[in-house]
Amino acid sequence: MHPLLLLALISVHLVLPSPVAARDAVDWSGLWDSRWRDGGAVMILQQTDDRVVGTYPALEGVIEGRMVGRVLEGTWRDHAGTGTFTFAISPDGDTFTGRFGTGEWWTAERVGDFHATRFVATPDASTPEATMRGFLMAGNDTREGRTDRIAPAMDLLDFSEDEEPVPSGDRLRLASKLFRILDQLTIRFRHLPVPEEGADTVDTVLRQAGTNVSVELTFRRGETRDGSPAWLIVVPPAEQMERDLRRLLVRRDGELPHPREHHDLRSPRDTMRTFIEQRYALQEGRSDLFLRTMDLSRVAAATRAEYGELQGRFLKQVIDRIGYVIWQEIPDNPDQRAPYVHFRHPD
Repeated sequence: MHPLLLLALISVHLVLPSPVAARDAVDWSGLWDSRWRDGGAVMILQQTDDRVVGTYPALEGVIEGRMVGRVLEGTWRDHAGTGTFTFAISPDGDTFTGRFGTGEWWTAERVGDFHATRFVATPDASTPEATMRGFLMAGNDTREGRTDRIAPAMDLLDFSEDEEPVPSGDRLRLASKLFRILDQLTIRFRHLPVPEEGADTVDTVLRQAGTNVSVELTFRRGETRDGSPAWLIVVPPAEQMERDLRRLLVRRDGELPHPREHHDLRSPRDTMRTFIEQRYALQEGRSDLFLRTMDLSRVAAATRAEYGELQGRFLKQVIDRIGYVIWQEIPDNPDQRAPYVHFRHPD
């Protein structure tokens, strides 16, 4: 063999990484949606050599650890306390399983840019309407016990009505209570007030569909933590929110909705929410609840399921083109008899 060719082959062999090394490479950096028994948090991790540091802003949490192979061990601290953890990353690097030092489980999956914007970035707050949209979108993500997901909207809230500074943990609790109140109302975004030039506050009255119960809400001109101008929702005192929530829950005998109650399809809001959520269940072969949201009575029974799934997919695409659906814009009056029209195309 020619000496130069032999030298080239040796060089290639030295430069190329071994298959074993490539397979065992671990990268913890990125955005992780983590869960534990009674909650969760979106974590932002950064790896440097064998050291990993990160935060989970919703709980003002900090993580620090060191890698040993595919295992990450370290400490966490947030407003609830401090402790240790052990994580083991999956072979594809997209999930990890682990435990707190107490033995309780702690798992996560890696999320992409869309979720990074949705779960971390502060929503638009340039107008009262934009602020309300951003807060409700974040609040709707808190279902299934994920109160941490309201964190991006915390910048949209003004807690100055409280006489004492509100600790971060209490802020999350108060924000969740405010969302529970707004969730009992029907909010027409186009009816929200437009502030007059030079105004520092603007008030609005929000109503519960099907009753005479209403709630007053104030927006105040301010700024987000990064200094951007914003219209903030003034969070009422805790006692006032308790009274408002009790009034709103009278028609429900004082009980908050069960997490799956909307599957009963008792109102236009229930039906729309179930339709959109169950659209994704089709990918797992579950279609019964999805089909129940549509009136297929004029379709032959033999072809009803196939026809309903196909038309439902098309209908979901149409709704997506109309715009992002926020549940609270749709009436939730269980006694409503008049049809609800979500969109009417101009003739």
